[in-house]
Amino acid sequence: MKERLSDWDLGVVIVGECHSAIEPLWHGVDENHPLHALASAPYAAAGLRNVYTAIDNLIGDFQRRFSDSMLVLVAMHGMGPNESDVPAMALLPELLYRFAFGAPTCDPFSSTHYPTAPLS
Repeated sequence: MKERLSDWDLGVVIVGECHSAIEPLWHGVDENHPLHALASAPYAAAGLRNVYTAIDNLIGDFQRRFSDSMLVLVAMHGMGPNESDVPAMALLPELLYRFAFGAPTCDPFSSTHYPTAPLS
């Protein structure tokens, strides 16, 4: 921003990686998550911490590079379990799959799609 737009008055930077990382990695930090017992949980927790550390470093870089500027940081909401995306993350893909292939991909009564024990 400093080199390409030396006379800028307003800069807007959006960091979306935290949202993209938290959905697949949340089971690593939430002890109440149904997948928290999986072997991948510690790695997911470390990965999520790494993403947030990188974002913190980015903010620090902006503070150093633009020390004479005001930084405003905004977050839509804090971290937490995803309790609102079932229609978009489960129902819609299933309906699209059934429309495309004429058969279901998810069977709630099959252990093939919904294992009750951690995968090895």
